[in-house]
Amino acid sequence: MKTYVISIDQSTTSTKVFLMDTKGNIIKETAKKHKQIYPENGWVEHDAMEIYQNMMDCLHQILHTINQEDEVLGICLTNQRETTVIWDMDSGLPLYHAIVWQCRRTIPICESLKAYETIVEEKTGLKIDPYFSATKLKWLLNHVDTPVEKIMAGTMDSWLLYKLCGKHVCDHTNASRTLLYHLKDKKWDDELLKIFDIPKCILPEIVYSDGNFGSVEIDGRVIPILSVIGDSQSALYAHQAFKLGDVKVTMGTGSSVMMNLGKQLPEHHGGVVGALAYHTTKKDAYAGEAIINASADTLNWLRDDLGLYEKDQMLNDISMNAHGVYLVPAFVGLGIPYWMSRAKACISGISRNTTKTDIVVAGMQSIAYQIYDAICALEENADISATRISADGGASKNPALMQFLADICDKDIITYKQSAFSAFGVYLLGLQKLGYACDDLQKIDQIYHPKMDKETRMRYIEGWKQAVDVVVYDADKRGAL
Repeated sequence: MKTYVISIDQSTTSTKVFLMDTKGNIIKETAKKHKQIYPENGWVEHDAMEIYQNMMDCLHQILHTINQEDEVLGICLTNQRETTVIWDMDSGLPLYHAIVWQCRRTIPICESLKAYETIVEEKTGLKIDPYFSATKLKWLLNHVDTPVEKIMAGTMDSWLLYKLCGKHVCDHTNASRTLLYHLKDKKWDDELLKIFDIPKCILPEIVYSDGNFGSVEIDGRVIPILSVIGDSQSALYAHQAFKLGDVKVTMGTGSSVMMNLGKQLPEHHGGVVGALAYHTTKKDAYAGEAIINASADTLNWLRDDLGLYEKDQMLNDISMNAHGVYLVPAFVGLGIPYWMSRAKACISGISRNTTKTDIVVAGMQSIAYQIYDAICALEENADISATRISADGGASKNPALMQFLADICDKDIITYKQSAFSAFGVYLLGLQKLGYACDDLQKIDQIYHPKMDKETRMRYIEGWKQAVDVVVYDADKRGAL
């Protein structure tokens, strides 16, 4: 008889399910992409039932690969954060498509709540911004006819747990991304609920990330849910970033750059938002988080929409010289440190000699520049230097990009052999809940040391700042019209 743990990573573009042993090895994996729905410019939706069905399809596929006598110790779930689902209590069906974290439709709602910016940030650590869940939920409630007493709502973890186990719960890290959660008191806050006009009765119960989520019956097995945590926090856990000043960089559709602050609540300046690094039955910590709206998604745009290159492998050995071209990927506004919802993307520095490759390289470089801005903001916010920086996500497998990141940040950047970081972090949480030791399961792959001379580095950074200034000026001008 063999023993396994299943880890689910429900992300922005797909649902991935991993069958793992208790030694950190991925035995089998499967994935299904879901449709990206764009009803209007700047609006992004997902079909919550499609995501649930994809997850169940993947679970069935995984379970059919093992013997009936093999033991599945439990399921671990990590998910895209902030994305908001609303469903009918009786039918268990969504009342509307899920509104995705990228969606900007609630800009007018956010602008109408500017008078509450200070109190909201003091309580939540977050900005009043369409990125977070509260204004998405407010919009949804305004666009469905179902009586409030028949409505359930939550982030993606809450929706999937309800469908799996019949329990209306969520974990603390996901709750902390809603603008309705008091970061210090660690609970739903009545004043915040009043500000956003959200009835408390539709929200899930908040539990520890390794708390009691219930069990699911599938293919003749009753399997407990061991752990649940938001994807960025799960990646931080996988990085074992448990010391003050440890920084992890997740390079996904967007980027989340997190610095462990221990017991220190984040300050409210520099565009940094406060976060729970983790909150389990045994330990907790706060983090400063810098949010980048468009990271590897910029490369998807260059490849899939503009057709400037065909395969990601083509970029691994590319020369990181954009010949003065800069791409500021404000496709859904600018995040850290500007938080400008109305900002628009821009390519600058183009000449008659500019090539497709220059634009692709500028897109790659934009990932590094934004991470540099994020780390600077985190260090200034916490008044501490980043002690250790590690990166994960698909883009972290690109040697050219990672070397450029080390050069621009002028710091060592660590990458790991493990690739499925979000799935791996929540898996570690689940193993620890079961009493397994997990300290030696993560293996370093590469350490990138900075090689660029100071003069060249500063010239690149200054060019980037000038390109961003153009975008900021344009957004300010249009906002004043």
